[in-house]
Amino acid sequence: MTYITFPNLSPEIFSISLFGITFALRWYALAYIAGLLIGWRLVLRALRA
Repeated sequence: MTYITFPNLSPEIFSISLFGITFALRWYALAYIAGLLIGWRLVLRALRA
């Protein structure tokens, strides 16, 4: 059977360790942030029109 193999990608874009705590930005979090920013811009544009 032929199938597509997916690469082993890390779920984290990057991570920072501060004072023993690791903060990580994940791909799906970046998608949420982008969606909120785009939605905000669309609402502002609609209110100005």
